Amino acid sequence: MKIEIAEMIGKAMTMVGWSRRTFANNAQLRLDWGLDAGLIYRRHDFEIFAIEEDSVARTLSQSAGDSWLRTFPENCLRGLKRTPNAKTLDRLTIIDLALRTPPLGLAI
Repeated sequence: MKIEIAEMIGKAMTMVGWSRRTFANNAQLRLDWGLDAGLIYRRHDFEIFAIEEDSVARTLSQSAGDSWLRTFPENCLRGLKRTPNAKTLDRLTIIDLALRTPPLGLAI
């Protein structure tokens, strides 16, 4: 993933204005809805990305993930210095997919 794409995701996280707990909860709700609806999730490069029921909880809701959810968007606003590592790439993919999945009220 390019730095520019990671920065766009971080800036989108800032734009929605959710707290880190709300972000994790909303991401889980949106992705669970998508799984129930039979959506096939794809990464930004169109590769299929397998999401399981506990993907968000494992990736975002851990204590380390909580602080990361707060600091990553702030770092994106200042500009990232390096390409995301593999662990960050998984987080960014889940966040990107959650942001692109319609809110439940609009999906029904």
